Amino acid sequence: VVKNVSPFIPHPRNIEINGSIDTSYDAGLIESMVANIHFSDNLHSLELNDINLTSTCVNKIASLLHQAGNLHELDLSWNPLYSSVNDLVENLDHVTVLRLRGVNMGEKEAAVLGASLACINGLQELDISHNALGHGIIELANHLDCVPFLREMNLQNTETGEQEATAVFRCFPNISQLQSLDISCNPLGYGIIELAKHLNFVTGLKRLNLRDTQMGEEEVSALACALKDAPELYKLDLSGNPLGRGISVLIQHLSSVPQLVGLVLFGVEMTKSEAEELCTACGTDRGLATDYHVSVLFLLTFICPL
Repeated sequence: VVKNVSPFIPHPRNIEINGSIDTSYDAGLIESMVANIHFSDNLHSLELNDINLTSTCVNKIASLLHQAGNLHELDLSWNPLYSSVNDLVENLDHVTVLRLRGVNMGEKEAAVLGASLACINGLQELDISHNALGHGIIELANHLDCVPFLREMNLQNTETGEQEATAVFRCFPNISQLQSLDISCNPLGYGIIELAKHLNFVTGLKRLNLRDTQMGEEEVSALACALKDAPELYKLDLSGNPLGRGISVLIQHLSSVPQLVGLVLFGVEMTKSEAEELCTACGTDRGLATDYHVSVLFLLTFICPL
């Protein structure tokens, strides 16, 4: 269909094609479709998700990107790009939104992306979640000073450990406009202490996802004490972490984030007394509606009515 329609749309502005994880796409057909995409200065957004893009397709796209000087959004998520990412990221001068979720990037690709950030200095959103980036995150972090306008960053499930997380958090002074950070499903552990130390550099942070990050009592206590440095925070997810008595410290500092309307705590090993204390603090001091079920591990979600 795309191949037949393309001739009638010589200068498309937005292209969005989303596949399905349950569908197998013929490589030849996909390559033919990509060959029929018209790259021009009129193209502002290109989204080709989960359609089994081959390296041939990606190399073709990379070679034509110079013809799309006004391309601002590129999303090639959930395609097996592997090392073809390297050629792609070196040709993204005008892109402000880059999403490469689950594209089989590794440490080397993360390092190449980092080195390429100097050419993408207008980048505002970076989503490279669900890739085994590991130590490559450090190389990426070393170049975050090249993207001072970055507002959203998603590093969920990227094998980011304490060392990698520390490198990212220490770069906060270079990305002071950051508003949304998702670094969930990573073994951050003690690295969260570094997050707390550098939170004062991203005072406009609004969304922070730290679900399943091996955060303990010491880490959540440090984070709670630093919440005053993120006064605009309105959503915080600490689910899946053994917070224990750190919950009490968190409760004491909730007043530091007056804009907070979403607090998600699932499976944080909270006692009944701590849950009651939290509900009292949120209900009395913050006027938040609560809906909860108490057990050893439980779901506790607060949503402020609009």
